[in-house]
Amino acid sequence: MNKKQGLYKILIEGTNLVGKTTLVQGIQDLFKKKDYSVKTNKNALVKNNFMDSAIEMANKMLIYPSDSQLDSAELEKIGGLFILSALIDQIYYEDDFDSKSDISFLIQDSYIQRSVAYHMAHNSKCMYNLYEQVLDKLIKFDINIYLETDLNSKKNRLKQRDIIDRDDREIIFQPQIIKNYDKWLEFLMEKESNYLKINTSNKTPHEVINMAVDYIIKKVEVI
Repeated sequence: MNKKQGLYKILIEGTNLVGKTTLVQGIQDLFKKKDYSVKTNKNALVKNNFMDSAIEMANKMLIYPSDSQLDSAELEKIGGLFILSALIDQIYYEDDFDSKSDISFLIQDSYIQRSVAYHMAHNSKCMYNLYEQVLDKLIKFDINIYLETDLNSKKNRLKQRDIIDRDDREIIFQPQIIKNYDKWLEFLMEKESNYLKINTSNKTPHEVINMAVDYIIKKVEVI
């Protein structure tokens, strides 16, 4: 790569069972072979109690039966904590890891957009309203990759899971919510710069990784 020196932040986003974890690991492995400094992250960039509290509350909600209604007041609390955590990231996060190479990558496995889309899919608009108010104050990623897949592919991949959470159960019992979830997340991601959408339905992990890496290389050369 003939690129400027520095750290490049890459966001890999998508709903359940689209291949995010596989892609994050694949990019990391490939770039390490090229002797680039690579770190991966999930959830908050600056670890804090607000994010921990939001995740704990969300996990408790996710154990409910798939046909039960999510508590709107609880969703609003969770959304507020996620937004607060993202604002803390903007204030305190620093590109501070020591790199042995001139080029470094931070690969983020999902961020605030996924939480916002989930709330919208469940008809809770409070978090989206907060998100719109603070959007210009949140961390921006240099490259944004959105993964999608069709419902049948999700159901097939679900059979290989050992642990199934509420998101997974909604794929089976409430497919319209999942479709809305996908719709809202794509809507949010399309607004980001250097945006790539990959449909993983009929692609092997190797093909998806190559598509993402080719796009990253092309974009980093001109950022």
